[in-house]
Amino acid sequence: METTERTSRQRPSRGNLTSEAPHDESSFRYTLHITQRKAIAQNNLSRLHRFKHMHPDTKRKLYLVYVRSALIYPAIPLHALSPSSISKLQSAQNKATRFITNAEWHDFNTSAQLHCQTKLAPINTFLHEHAKRIWTNIEHMHPQLYYTYTSHSHKKLDKYHTELSQARKQKYSAPLQHPNTHDTPHHRT
Repeated sequence: METTERTSRQRPSRGNLTSEAPHDESSFRYTLHITQRKAIAQNNLSRLHRFKHMHPDTKRKLYLVYVRSALIYPAIPLHALSPSSISKLQSAQNKATRFITNAEWHDFNTSAQLHCQTKLAPINTFLHEHAKRIWTNIEHMHPQLYYTYTSHSHKKLDKYHTELSQARKQKYSAPLQHPNTHDTPHHRT
């Protein structure tokens, strides 16, 4: 009896978040995506460790093909991620730079030094430049599509900023009340 009761109750799915808080679900999806991308990249990097005695240039090429391609897919939405999500991707790239240069923890090389040695840009910079190249290509190859999308995006942004500024005006133009006072005064007579 107890086991059938347990199986008949279902846990709420994560898809139910949309009705309550759509922003939370979209950020959850991006967080999940970043976690998956990082896991795939680290798995690919662990497979490359058998080549640790190869020349650094060869290891760099292997990194670019197997690890970074897993980290940056898809580039357009990823370039606008939160700093904490970008740092997750960056930590995977930092491990790869240590692999490429054969740096050990006791070498005390900073990530910036390792990035200079390997001639790799930080992930946030690379994602920004990559997205910029894609949008430039869309603008030159499909100008009507680019114009349609950017004008639609600007209209949505303008509407959002207008609504936000109106909400702020309403919030800050209301008279402040002391937390202990009430709207209806209660007097004793």
